[in-house]
Amino acid sequence: MGKYRVSVFKTLLSSDGHLFKCLQFMVDIGRARTAQRAVEVARCRYQRRVRIPDWKSIADIVEVKELETLPFRTPAYNTQISSPPPSCFSSPNIH
Repeated sequence: MGKYRVSVFKTLLSSDGHLFKCLQFMVDIGRARTAQRAVEVARCRYQRRVRIPDWKSIADIVEVKELETLPFRTPAYNTQISSPPPSCFSSPNIH
């Protein structure tokens, strides 16, 4: 199990016409089998917290960094956001 930091960005257009990444939220996942699983956990946590059914409306880029590696070897990858897993809203506390 690894520790991961998941950062979610929205690509926006600046006033001078250039695209830039705007950080929407960042969350540390203490234990996940893989980086992809860390993204799924982060997605569910965020969607529950802000009560949105899908985070694609506020974000389009995900970056994941493994926290237990040395700074000069920190792996990261970008991915396009896909549909949320069906279990995100299965908690009885969410209405």
